[in-house]
Amino acid sequence: MKQLPFLILTMLSIGFTACTKDTCSSDVIFENITNDTYNLYIDGEYKLKITNAKMEKFELPEGSHVARVEQVTGVFLFPRVETWDLEVGCDNPIMLKIR
Repeated sequence: MKQLPFLILTMLSIGFTACTKDTCSSDVIFENITNDTYNLYIDGEYKLKITNAKMEKFELPEGSHVARVEQVTGVFLFPRVETWDLEVGCDNPIMLKIR
């Protein structure tokens, strides 16, 4: 009977621990290997300009994301646009090259 409160507290702590959801994330690295500048959008939201020969790193939460780059400089008639569908997992870095 003296162990009953201990068992109840132990079971409650295990139950609360099981209910908490650990969120995880991973790095997504964009490398611009062109001579042009690109605007970067993640999930439709503008993030920044990536200049030529530069790398930018973002930490994204686990799940599905869409990344898009749109050429800003060196445009002749139409800007070059690249889109990636990303599946981000826990601690699984993704490297994308803008060519």
